Amino acid sequence: MALVVAVLCLVAAVPTAVGQQLPETDNTVTRIDVQADGDARWAVVVRTRLDSDADVVAYETFQQGVRNDSGAYLDPFSERIRGVVATADAGTDRPMAAESVTVSTRIQQVPRRWGVLEYTFEWTNFARPDGDRLVVGDTFDGGLFIAANDTLVVRGPDGYAVQQVTPSPTTRDGVTATWRGPREFARGAPAVTFVPSDAGTESAPGVAAEPVVLGVVVLALAAGGIVLYRRRGGTPSADSDDAAPIRTDANRVLALLAENGGQVRQATVAEEFDWSASKTSRVLSGLADEGRIEKLRLGRENVISLPDEES
Repeated sequence: MALVVAVLCLVAAVPTAVGQQLPETDNTVTRIDVQADGDARWAVVVRTRLDSDADVVAYETFQQGVRNDSGAYLDPFSERIRGVVATADAGTDRPMAAESVTVSTRIQQVPRRWGVLEYTFEWTNFARPDGDRLVVGDTFDGGLFIAANDTLVVRGPDGYAVQQVTPSPTTRDGVTATWRGPREFARGAPAVTFVPSDAGTESAPGVAAEPVVLGVVVLALAAGGIVLYRRRGGTPSADSDDAAPIRTDANRVLALLAENGGQVRQATVAEEFDWSASKTSRVLSGLADEGRIEKLRLGRENVISLPDEES
């Protein structure tokens, strides 16, 4: 599709313009946290696996470059994303803006080493109020592709629940819908409607709400720092499997991991789902036995993570 081609062209062009060796990316988590007033906080987290001390040294050099000249990474992203939001603003009856745009980088040490580059921004009036509902969408047109090992998370405000979502997410748990790549979305998707938790969520998964198409934002990310990364391995194929997953305890844990960059403390799982220590241990042990998560003992606590997947 045309959007994917445009992104790939920008990926190829920007490293030459920057003129430095840039880290390769292993996975990206894009998280959209919708607020009760319709604003949304976006976070795009790009992770690079650091398998050796030499990888760490190389990433530290990259980090220093970002810190010495953050504008070279932040300004193109900020300019493009503000242009996208301004275009969306012109097509709606509510004012929109992109605010508080940031870039940061860190090395994540446990349970394994990752280089992390994160962009964040606030999109005011991102979701459309409709009575007591919040509808994500209504102005965007295009398509979206997420690559293998990448994740898109759309989460509603506290006190809300997902009423309608299309296409069927990889996991869906109360207030959150999560899609894992490779995945190519049709025009007009994904789309999510949130309602207050006490309003019920009787609509079947996959019933269309007002469409939100994130392709224009992906294009904006491509114009900024995200495209400074070259993905390891070949180009992934699109995933056409839209079967709705069963909302098991295991899927809830996997969704929580996806939302948090692939790792959390075991205590966080218990706190998030209000589980007893014994139930938490039982669910996580089952996932570990199946090879769907990894567990690492650090001092007096366990850290769990999604296993590495070679692209």
